[in-house]
Amino acid sequence: MLPSTSYPELNPALLTGNSEVDAEHRLLLRFLERLRNVCANFDKADDCEACSRACLRGCDTVLIETLGDLLMFLVDHFRTEEDLMRTERVNLVDREICELHKEDHAAISHAVQKIAADLDPMKTATHIRQLHKLLENWVTNHIRLHDVLLIQMIGMIASHPQGVPLHAMHYMGAHPVLSAPS
Repeated sequence: MLPSTSYPELNPALLTGNSEVDAEHRLLLRFLERLRNVCANFDKADDCEACSRACLRGCDTVLIETLGDLLMFLVDHFRTEEDLMRTERVNLVDREICELHKEDHAAISHAVQKIAADLDPMKTATHIRQLHKLLENWVTNHIRLHDVLLIQMIGMIASHPQGVPLHAMHYMGAHPVLSAPS
């Protein structure tokens, strides 16, 4: 395995302000780092034909372990966020936003499961890159579009115990559904 490359901290724009959710997102960065460091040919090889058997076994083992760890992480992390939707009453304020968020969770889970189901020891480098790209998209898109908004909505609900005025939801504008004209 290659020496560990330090993966950047979570971009401040992606910090939600919820310590549990942000800590879990930092764990996601560690998955990215693990994938980036497992393959010596991460940016070059389309397949693993030029790799030694020992290298193939090592990369394949790390990929399988990472997928197992990631699937457990997904279950826990998505449960954390979906529990927040219920306990903080976000689903009562905007069910559509919560449903879109859960649908994205399902899509991410499905994509990880598809990579796991399609494993081929001669294409480990390809699978590593696919999983890395999926996780990068999660960090850059899902967190920004769904998780930051979820925590903002929780704050809005907490600051309006008598009910969130509709116009207050439009101020967020971070999500296409919320910023669409009425």
